[in-house]
Amino acid sequence: MHDHRLIFTLVVIWLVPFLQIWVVFGAANQLMASLALLLVTLWLMSKGKAYLWTFIPFIFMFITTIAALLYKTYEAFFMNLPAAKTSEAVLANVIIGTLNLILVIAALFLAWDALKAFQRYRAEAAKAPAKA
Repeated sequence: MHDHRLIFTLVVIWLVPFLQIWVVFGAANQLMASLALLLVTLWLMSKGKAYLWTFIPFIFMFITTIAALLYKTYEAFFMNLPAAKTSEAVLANVIIGTLNLILVIAALFLAWDALKAFQRYRAEAAKAPAKA
């Protein structure tokens, strides 16, 4: 099992230009940062505290990262792939485009779970007695 990950890593390192790998790494990092903001937002909501100061940056970071990933996916599949002159370049663009799509799909699952959590906390807040 671990051998497959090592082989995939070696293939990515040998075939994909460093700057393309760095963009995907940066996007994954931004998604992790938005996840941290989301978790803090949900925690604040669960405690009945003000949460907009973490929610608004979460929304901004999440949307801009998804938009960037979708653009880079488009770039890999529809701009770079048709212009690729070698099989290595074709494979590199397929790998990068696929990794971008995987990150977008993972982020959308995150957004779906976040929406359900927001609805749950709002419903709980509506049921709670008003504080005097």
